[in-house]
Amino acid sequence: MFRKLLESASKITREPRDTEELEIDRTKIKSKFVGSKELEDADENVRKMCSLQFATKAEIIDEIRRQYIERVQSHPLDDSSMEVRIAKLTTTIRSLQEHVQRVQREVRGRVTLKHAIDRRHKFMKFMKRDDYERFVWLQKTLNFEYKEPLRYYWYETRRGTLKDKVQKYCDDIRVARLKAFKDKLKSQQEDFLREKAEKLKFIAEEELALGIRSETDGATSDGVDYTSKKSPPVENTLLRIARTAEGPVVLTSPVWPPRPDDAY
Repeated sequence: MFRKLLESASKITREPRDTEELEIDRTKIKSKFVGSKELEDADENVRKMCSLQFATKAEIIDEIRRQYIERVQSHPLDDSSMEVRIAKLTTTIRSLQEHVQRVQREVRGRVTLKHAIDRRHKFMKFMKRDDYERFVWLQKTLNFEYKEPLRYYWYETRRGTLKDKVQKYCDDIRVARLKAFKDKLKSQQEDFLREKAEKLKFIAEEELALGIRSETDGATSDGVDYTSKKSPPVENTLLRIARTAEGPVVLTSPVWPPRPDDAY
């Protein structure tokens, strides 16, 4: 149980640190001595001892927390709104991150840090759902980033890694073979068009001889009139295909639209 808790808490150190350098005036009086009448007439050394220059770590954290709360609170007595609670958690997270980086074997601080991060994530999720503009403003004000949790999580295994590599290898082979087949068809395109022109011309002449087709019917579905003596050569057809085709050339057999006066 202790080992699992240590492993889950050790993941915190691999996350980016949520830090912000605050400029604290060390000459200011501590918040608990503000408004004291005795300090107004006190000696300079006494005032210096009551300032933040001789404050403890906890007192400095309290001052940072107070500054964060003043940034986001809606009124001076606001102490329990969602924004103020997130500001308090942000102060706790940043102080604990600094502590964990300094004392890496302290497990209790890691666990507390993980709980604080999870709690802030929950509050930010609620705020994003209820008020998205306030959600974005709070991130900019407190200078941190909310990341959506992963829907699915899986562990890297040797079998899964090998399966991915095999799939990638098979996909590369498939792409290479398709490219080779496409190049082969492209090299045979000229011969195919010449053979197609000859066969369509023979079909058109046979239809003229049988009376199924007249000389004024015009071109076929591929745009070439093979019955005319001024038919364009195959080279012009290849040039036209090369200019107009953006993707692979799809060659289909010509289909003439039926006419009402045709006798079949």
